[in-house]
Amino acid sequence: MKKPLSARSSEPADGIATVWINQLRQGPAPPAIAEEAPVTPEQQRDGDRAFGHHFGDFRLHSGAETGLTPAAPPVAPLTAFHRITIQTQRSPQSSRPTLRQGSSHAEDITFLQERLNSDGATPALEVDGIFGPLTDAATREFQRRHGLIVDGIVGPQTWGALNALERAGIAGPEDVMSGTRPVTAEQHLEVEQALHPNAQTSGGSVTTPPMTGAGVGGEFEQHMIAALDTLINDRVNPENEMPASPDLMDPIREIADAAQQTVEDFYARYIVMASRTPTGSYHPGSFRIPLGDASTRPVSREYAAGWVDYFMSEPSYEPSQVLTDHNVDTSRDRPDRAEYTRVRDLYVSNDTRFHNVRNVIRGCPAEAGTGTVFVQPREYQGLVGRWALFKTMMHEFLHLVTHPNYSRAAAAVGGSARQALIEGFTDHFTLQVWHHVRDSLEANRALRQRVEGNLFQPDLDPTILEDPSTYSQEAPERIVAAVGEENARVAYFMGHADLLGLGAGTLSEAPLTGIATWEPTDSNTAEEYTVRAGGETVAQIRERTNAATITELDGTEVVDDTQRFAAGHRLHIPGIRWYRAIAEDTRAQVAGQHGITLDQLERANGWTHRRGNTPIPAGTRVLIPRH
Repeated sequence: MKKPLSARSSEPADGIATVWINQLRQGPAPPAIAEEAPVTPEQQRDGDRAFGHHFGDFRLHSGAETGLTPAAPPVAPLTAFHRITIQTQRSPQSSRPTLRQGSSHAEDITFLQERLNSDGATPALEVDGIFGPLTDAATREFQRRHGLIVDGIVGPQTWGALNALERAGIAGPEDVMSGTRPVTAEQHLEVEQALHPNAQTSGGSVTTPPMTGAGVGGEFEQHMIAALDTLINDRVNPENEMPASPDLMDPIREIADAAQQTVEDFYARYIVMASRTPTGSYHPGSFRIPLGDASTRPVSREYAAGWVDYFMSEPSYEPSQVLTDHNVDTSRDRPDRAEYTRVRDLYVSNDTRFHNVRNVIRGCPAEAGTGTVFVQPREYQGLVGRWALFKTMMHEFLHLVTHPNYSRAAAAVGGSARQALIEGFTDHFTLQVWHHVRDSLEANRALRQRVEGNLFQPDLDPTILEDPSTYSQEAPERIVAAVGEENARVAYFMGHADLLGLGAGTLSEAPLTGIATWEPTDSNTAEEYTVRAGGETVAQIRERTNAATITELDGTEVVDDTQRFAAGHRLHIPGIRWYRAIAEDTRAQVAGQHGITLDQLERANGWTHRRGNTPIPAGTRVLIPRH
């Protein structure tokens, strides 16, 4: 999400007329709002993806105890008659027709066959413009390779995937993993210290000091509620409850599309090659950012609790300092996480505070927690405002394209570390894209015209070149310095949290089994091969691994192809790679990501041949042969 701004003037930026807003102010006072419906399961799943947290799954303790007397200022009345104005997700329109076996569009079928061959159709198709059984089979295999619905129909999703691959310059398998390296034990400790400011290392493990100030009416409760009051009350604004006029919403669609395309182009190889499921909300080439007016969004008490959780744990906000001051480590169930949860629930159980939180949510400049990007358009008026929105939309789209397994890992880690992994890294990647755009913007008139619309001016306004305001970059910068930029990108966009050193020994609120699978031995055994059950000859090992050189662990080269090793014997084979599968992985997708064929992957791992969309169980250690 975009960080909510501090209290501001009611006048929109850049001198935009306020007639419409003033007319609303002069109307009758709206009625009080009733309690709203909880977030739907679909919204909750989307919230997991964007925030790594269940915003719709809070169970508030209505009888939460406190030693404080609630003391929050009154809030402006909230309205019950607002309706949500949402520009729903729409697939980009393809100029090509939907094709299936028997279709007669020869020119389009010819293009399809060329693209299927480019992606590695086996056997290669004869490019004849006829959609027959072989083209149908190649289409289905393409759909399996890219996590699409396997039906042989070339519609918006399949055309979208074909177009995305072409735009990314990807033809056939693409070894996206080539720049990654297994994380060492020392790098893992550096990551843990970056995620947990109070962490102490001892004997190769990380610990945090005991929590202080726990208990009803204790110092932790007092300090946290006071910090939340300061944060929330400074941001309450009656205008947050006023639906935006269409003229404020209309330019947002084009700016959102431009931001999405910019991000997709910059990170194409990771986004396009990531493992996806057919029912996933995002597929390259067939997704468009859904938009809504923030002032009209529904906010239940449970959903508000999710935001309070965010305000408490986000390192860029004052309340997170209270966690640091009291050594709160939410990976400990008691007293830490229990106290954290009690105080969070206590805050929104108070009606006035809940109303204030709801008001602030509706005034948030932009946020993607439910899969729809809710925007407060009054934050983004004028030329400078449009470019601020472009930067914000890049950030929000990155939330939507964050790989689900990365979000699951961040959710399991929890607390302030979760925020560093979600918001911190989202801004890390936003800044990379923006700096690329900024450095060529003077010559990029097409993008400027697209963003500026009727405010376009030939001369570049230097004020639009400023970096967007960011969440704390301290933890992301330390982590990237430790594990490398390629590891960070593959973790974030492709879901491999083990490449950030998350797994064994990571402080977390929930188990990381099958989600974040780093092990201390990953780096030392990266090119080790263990002989399979029943034993193997050197020739069999060469065929399986495509090895050029095989040595004993002491460095002695093995040259006799007839030599046989017993099961469990370990050898060193330069160029092989070990990979741990995540929940979305299928055989064909993993093969494609490593630049090898499905046959090579199955042979290396001793698997019986199956269709390309056969899932690989999460956590499986997969051998990638030398290539």
